[in-house]
Amino acid sequence: MNSDDNNSLLFDALNDTLTSIKINRHQNIAKVNLGFFNGLTWIEEFDLSDSSFMKFFFGKENHFLDKGIDEYVILEKENIICFNDENDKGYFEIDMIFERNRINGDLMIYDKPFSVSKKNSLKDFDELFSYKRDEFDLAVVGFNDTLKTYSADPSYMGFRWFLNQVPTDIDLGSYYIIGLAGIFKNRIEMDSTKYKDIIEFLDF
Repeated sequence: MNSDDNNSLLFDALNDTLTSIKINRHQNIAKVNLGFFNGLTWIEEFDLSDSSFMKFFFGKENHFLDKGIDEYVILEKENIICFNDENDKGYFEIDMIFERNRINGDLMIYDKPFSVSKKNSLKDFDELFSYKRDEFDLAVVGFNDTLKTYSADPSYMGFRWFLNQVPTDIDLGSYYIIGLAGIFKNRIEMDSTKYKDIIEFLDF
């Protein structure tokens, strides 16, 4: 990603002093290259597997989940992570799913992919399940006083198939940039001496 793309958030971050931004990722390492009006170039590295980066997204101040990560029951298998929230009826709802693309490593995010609502009723689920119904061990349960939905105990392959029927919901690129900026800001606040040459040129 780089600020040469006028439609990128990186382009929007430019100002009179910060004239270019490039982000290159190799596996779990992201390198951010900042160019300034006076010819100064600054390169900052981020370990995307580091706890500080993960905390930005999944801690109490997270930008993805409705609550802190330790308040969820988290199930992980292969390249899928499910964040499950127990409701007041004792059923677990899937609040969010992260799926890592096996080919390019990109992260796909599904926000409440199977949530019932007036616009996503039993009829809609029936159409989605179709001929795969036997793989889900379905039972009708009361979601609230006026709305019913299914509880399900799917096979893993059935679950993967059903997940492929719903769209991803989040522009991860935007959150990825916001995450890097947030951690960079924290680094500068912790060690202003190290960043004294560029601190006056940055506006978070």
